[in-house]
Amino acid sequence: MQSDVESRLIDTTKLVCLVIDEAHRASGNYAYCNVIKLLEELDLGFRILSLSATPVSKIENLQAVVTSLRCSMFEVRDEEDAEIKQYTYDKNIVEILIDRENHITELEQKLYQLMLLPMAFLK
Repeated sequence: MQSDVESRLIDTTKLVCLVIDEAHRASGNYAYCNVIKLLEELDLGFRILSLSATPVSKIENLQAVVTSLRCSMFEVRDEEDAEIKQYTYDKNIVEILIDRENHITELEQKLYQLMLLPMAFLK
């Protein structure tokens, strides 16, 4: 879309709402950010709907996304929300813990020894 906006292939005067999926990626020089900047320069007066099913790992990353996508409202839904719960199934999680066997520990130690030389070079 960025190249289409830049080359005027899209009639941007008809743009009313820009929907962005995978919004958690929108930071820095990402195409989403560039498209929004280009469209803002045209002074079109459009809305942005940003969606993501992937939470950000750090609050700083969230602020970068909010700023890049010009978010004025932010909503979070999880599987416990009434609107979502009707579309999900209950989980049946069984956790099974097993002890490490000796040969696994021995293998780890041998692999560690093999890695010492290349790792020393990197250090």
